[in-house]
Amino acid sequence: MKRTVFFTSFSVAMILVPFSRSDAADSRLVGIWSAQSYVIEGKENPMEGIFIFTDRHFSANTFFRVSGGEMEDANANAGTYHTEGDRLVFMQDVQIHVRPGDSKEPLFYGKRVEEAATYAIEEDRLVITFPSTNKYLCKRIQ
Repeated sequence: MKRTVFFTSFSVAMILVPFSRSDAADSRLVGIWSAQSYVIEGKENPMEGIFIFTDRHFSANTFFRVSGGEMEDANANAGTYHTEGDRLVFMQDVQIHVRPGDSKEPLFYGKRVEEAATYAIEEDRLVITFPSTNKYLCKRIQ
């Protein structure tokens, strides 16, 4: 099957628009972080994946085992972010959570979801803590 892809100047122009100062982010976040653990309800769960932060955008793709299904659980999130003191505010253009062992919500998809967390950076370690007290523990790799 032949596929045709069209690009518009509008989509390119959106990328080139300068940001306002309210979109500022902590430059220490910029880089690539390896997902190490996902702490849920106080229990540390091994996690694999990667978090990428530019000066304005992020992408996080992770695998971990929590819900007890045959397949691993997964998160895929991407969009823009900014910081306000120790707050990390994500505006997720894509938010996908796969929980094969969760009978209530095995698949969640959100679009334009705003989610705030707190964060701390100590040397090469990043801790992102959500209001639920669940945490991502990451290590800088670049």
